[in-house]
Amino acid sequence: MKRRLCISLLVASVLCVSSVALAQEEKQPLTNSDAAKMIKAGSPDTPIVQINQLVGLPHKQGYFYKSGAEWIELNHSSVSRAKLKGTEKQILSGGIFRPGMDVVYEGPQALVKVTGPRPTFYVQMPGQSSFIDQHFFRSRTKLVIVELDQKKSTRLLEVRPPGILNWPRGLRFKKEAMHEIVVIRVTSDVVAITPKADLRPGEYLLTELPPGRREPKGDHGYDFTVLP
Repeated sequence: MKRRLCISLLVASVLCVSSVALAQEEKQPLTNSDAAKMIKAGSPDTPIVQINQLVGLPHKQGYFYKSGAEWIELNHSSVSRAKLKGTEKQILSGGIFRPGMDVVYEGPQALVKVTGPRPTFYVQMPGQSSFIDQHFFRSRTKLVIVELDQKKSTRLLEVRPPGILNWPRGLRFKKEAMHEIVVIRVTSDVVAITPKADLRPGEYLLTELPPGRREPKGDHGYDFTVLP
């Protein structure tokens, strides 16, 4: 129990600290009307989410994916362990170089399977319109999709030190593994999340990076598989 708790605290801290390098300016809610204007302005990949696509969405708080007519609820990803890497280099350098870490997820694939290179996820928070507005559109919290390294029986989330000489502090994701997302307000209680660009088949993690926080969030995001 203590070992699992330590892993959860360590990984959650990494996800929180990683956000320092990804802080963004305060943003305004993006609606379907805004998306339509962006398309007219030359952004053909901007998604438009129709309200009728929400038919059948369970009336409960959570993250969801729609597969055909079925709604699938996403659960927090389960981390089995974390492996430090580069400790020998740290010792030989007298602590100048900092070690990285591989966060290990059991199983070669996530339980949630999505089709298409640009899946849409829905976040529903009944009766929490003000919180949605603040959390997703007015705070500096950043949502990202991170690609995992798929192994024979596990998936790995690689995090690296941001520099040498222990500055800046913390760890961060590989830049090439991160994918930006678009958040659109569908209703007062629902937002839609979709990647800005196509995702290749593989393993991914949808996670939040709130800037300026170092304490554990208590969760590690939502993992999913993009099928060929």
